[in-house]
Amino acid sequence: MELIRNGTVVDEVRCGDLSCNDHLELGVTESCWVAIRVRGSVAGREADIAAHTSAVYVDVGDKPVFATADAVSVLAQIEGSIAYVDTIAPKTDEARHSRLRAVLELAHHRLHHRLHELGASHEHVPIHSAHVEREH
Repeated sequence: MELIRNGTVVDEVRCGDLSCNDHLELGVTESCWVAIRVRGSVAGREADIAAHTSAVYVDVGDKPVFATADAVSVLAQIEGSIAYVDTIAPKTDEARHSRLRAVLELAHHRLHHRLHELGASHEHVPIHSAHVEREH
């Protein structure tokens, strides 16, 4: 059983049977999300995830939850989505395409700005150009 905070395993308990009598503790000093993940042998693979709780969000003070590693990953996914929209996504409706790209750009800008506000380290990748020539 693994205790996860903001996507990182912070403590774990090993059990040798289908039942286990142990506990995990987590001191929380800043807002975060926590979850429990249980690994077990499914089809002979011991590292398989057998169960996973939903995330529980813990607010400390007036600071919202913000996991830098998650934000950087989401930023990269937004950049990939923009590249997809610019290159190989079907453009059957130009107005719809423009609205979609605008939503992605705004999400990218807001998240990127938030990373800078927090002084979080991340790579700067140029947003894909909307004017890329595509093969038809």
